[in-house]
Amino acid sequence: MSATKKIRLLSITKDKKYMSIENKDVVRILYLYDYKGWAIYNVGKLWLSSIPEIKVTYKKSSSFKISDFDLYDLIWFGYLDLFIECYCKFYINKDKFYKCIVAVHDPLELFPQQKDWKNVNIKNLKLIHTSSWLRKAKYKILKQVKFVITISKEMQFVLQKMGIESFLIPTTSSLPLKNRYELKTEKCNILSVFEIYPRKNISLMESIQKFCTDSLKVKYHMKIGKKILPIDQYIQLLDDHEIYICTSFQEGGPIPAIDAMQRGSVVLTTPVGQIQEIIEHGQNGYICNSKQDFINKIMLLTNNPKLLHRMRIKSLETVNNRNVEKIKSLARFTTDNILRISISSVQNKRKHVSYYASWLYGSLFYKFSYKIAQISDLNNKLYHIISSIIIRFRLKIAGKTKRNYKNYEDTTITSKRY
Repeated sequence: MSATKKIRLLSITKDKKYMSIENKDVVRILYLYDYKGWAIYNVGKLWLSSIPEIKVTYKKSSSFKISDFDLYDLIWFGYLDLFIECYCKFYINKDKFYKCIVAVHDPLELFPQQKDWKNVNIKNLKLIHTSSWLRKAKYKILKQVKFVITISKEMQFVLQKMGIESFLIPTTSSLPLKNRYELKTEKCNILSVFEIYPRKNISLMESIQKFCTDSLKVKYHMKIGKKILPIDQYIQLLDDHEIYICTSFQEGGPIPAIDAMQRGSVVLTTPVGQIQEIIEHGQNGYICNSKQDFINKIMLLTNNPKLLHRMRIKSLETVNNRNVEKIKSLARFTTDNILRISISSVQNKRKHVSYYASWLYGSLFYKFSYKIAQISDLNNKLYHIISSIIIRFRLKIAGKTKRNYKNYEDTTITSKRY
């Protein structure tokens, strides 16, 4: 039997400490997300839908049950905080880690929002703020997770420096690609889409907006907040603007910038996240390192409509080359590798606290503590403290399980594959 077929026949026996292979036709994956229609849900659909011989169920993390480990071959957590929440509720034991895939989309999930975040040593964070408690706890638990997914080379490199290996699967826009012959560059309007976080560098964005409005008489629209527009309204918003600007100093994607390229906008961005891998400086957009860089490039494009139109076409060509089928193929390739490792994995042989007893204790403690946090003025601080204490307590009980990368041929999957 070929290695590929063995991967597809994965199953778990309850009465043994090792995995075994039985006759199964499909691999069953449970993908957990937070809100339908948000980026995490859409990315899961992009990666895993319509892949032959893989059956994917999409479920909100709030409805996740312990019994799901018996129903599915792999549990894919849409982002790190979903895994942390389930772990703190005692829904996940260390002996189930070989079934868990954890996606880390955004540095915000693990790192503080500061300009030098890539140089932050989480192991040595001072426990002055409660958020540092939780970050250190997240780092400890992520070190124990066997399968970590990242979407950008930047994030993968930073995790690697911390001793955390990861698989790289890029994302792309879920919007329809605009026809290049429908592009009309008769004006020059600018757009930014974001939620208010320190990492968005809003002061820089506002100063650029003021210059564009006062000096260039160019319309600069900011779509702010979590509200999800209906798809047709969102597409219309993007289509009404020729330039998209991202001023963040920390990002995972950002997906709105890729959406803008999908609709033919030229992106001007700081060197962050996945977008810096997509932008070809001077061809389909610009990488800008200062306010003056942004202003110079805006003035160049507003004064040269032909150049702007040419770069808009190139933007469409770039995202078209990153087509969905190539990314799905990479997701399948990665899933096969993960299953190959799972088959050769050995469960932790140390004794654990009774599974259901620990779940009952942990679930009640977590929910009760979280309710107290919600009705108090110390909401975030209590949540950080409660979660970090539970993670440290559970890791101490369970002991440490090292990754087993036997039979794994390619830990770093580069952009050359898509």
